[in-house]
Amino acid sequence: MQEVEVPTREDVEITVDVLQHILRYMNIPATVQVRSTNPLTLNIHGIHENLGLLIGRRGETLAALQLLVSLIVGHRTKHRMRIVVDAENYRERREENLRSLALRVAQQVRNYRRSIALEAMPPHERRIVHIALSDSKDISTESIGEGDARRVVISLKRPGR
Repeated sequence: MQEVEVPTREDVEITVDVLQHILRYMNIPATVQVRSTNPLTLNIHGIHENLGLLIGRRGETLAALQLLVSLIVGHRTKHRMRIVVDAENYRERREENLRSLALRVAQQVRNYRRSIALEAMPPHERRIVHIALSDSKDISTESIGEGDARRVVISLKRPGR
């Protein structure tokens, strides 16, 4: 199956339709809005009372919904494309919170001169932390652990590195 970088209008319509069908099946009244097409980003609105249910613990339910939509759309269109499913801009807010957390913890590392390990998080969230601190002259980041227990450790850079 080939990968498509920019989806066609038909691809977008199919993707929105698939997500709306899943939401109806889950008995969640909501609207789906296309936020961007590269990657194809869909934002679910109007679900305030069901928001926690749809997002799940640390976004796990939202990630599963995104995977399900991607698999169904790939089967229907016969090609792969990157699809992001968001709910009430949760992913956007989470990214901003992670960047802010990374900067705060980096300052604590400077103040206390000791490494600090963050909570375990999925790969895309660890990546946000690494990128947020990548330009720092005195701070380094490293992922440690295995599987679901993988976390980012923020440390002072050692001299000569």
